[in-house]
Amino acid sequence: MSSSLRDPLYRAATLTFEEMALLYATPLQEPIDMPAAAEVAVAFTGPLRGRVVVRTYGGVLPVLAANLLGEDDEPPQRLQADALGEVANVICGNLLPAIGGPEAVFRLAAPSMGDTTAGGGEFPDLPVADVSLDLECGRAQILLFLTDGGPGSSP
Repeated sequence: MSSSLRDPLYRAATLTFEEMALLYATPLQEPIDMPAAAEVAVAFTGPLRGRVVVRTYGGVLPVLAANLLGEDDEPPQRLQADALGEVANVICGNLLPAIGGPEAVFRLAAPSMGDTTAGGGEFPDLPVADVSLDLECGRAQILLFLTDGGPGSSP
């Protein structure tokens, strides 16, 4: 895994969780040993093609959605899914200029919920970078997949 990709992924993820979702994020060194509560992917095209996957664990999703919406009560499931999609979209949007250059133009697809590992052969099985974060209410994992020839991807 390329640290040249991991560092900007970490910065984009922590910035988004902290400033947008009001969740303090610290790096997590040990593996996450529980099933994901939710996951979403944002595919992108441009000078680089790939996708960013965001997985949440524990009680992150309802807290994240409540913080984004400025609500005290737990939002409905649909709004929780929308909030996670928006966070993934912002992480991707913050990441791409850092790895593609400030002048690069990318097109982001709408976030897709569910089993984001089923790439249908379009994406490699292993991410080129991933970051695991400890959040106040659970954990999050952010993965970057690139297709053919992105920086740090396998030949």
